[in-house]
Amino acid sequence: MTDSIDCYIAGKDTTIDIMNIYEQKLISYYDSIECSTCEISSINKWFDIIDYTKLTQNKFGVIFIFSPKTEKYNEVLRAIKNVRHISVPFLIEKDDEFLTINKCIPKNKRYHIFMVDKDNNVILAGNPLVNEKMWDLYKKKIAKLSK
Repeated sequence: MTDSIDCYIAGKDTTIDIMNIYEQKLISYYDSIECSTCEISSINKWFDIIDYTKLTQNKFGVIFIFSPKTEKYNEVLRAIKNVRHISVPFLIEKDDEFLTINKCIPKNKRYHIFMVDKDNNVILAGNPLVNEKMWDLYKKKIAKLSK
């Protein structure tokens, strides 16, 4: 991880190898256009998905990445630190590094939620929270890991 990206789990600052924490990851990316504090305060909508990932015994996990506007950084950081009841990585970055490194991410926020394999290749993109068929596709991919 670089100096411009900080990671928190259960509200505590941590240093982990985010690229290798899970074999496969569902990444939920929030750019500076989205209201990061709104997304953090409604994190409960992710509970079913986070619970489902426990079946994989850490082979699959959810990672949240926030890239707020500079003037909102401290506000978003405080919100992340207050999420003490969820043990998933929350990353916050200062310089849009994630988007700079991953130029292939579309501007359309519908595709800011995606699943990557162990080599960090995108294998599925779409929001499982708003589309039951998309969630079924994610579950099929996740189920393969738990076998």
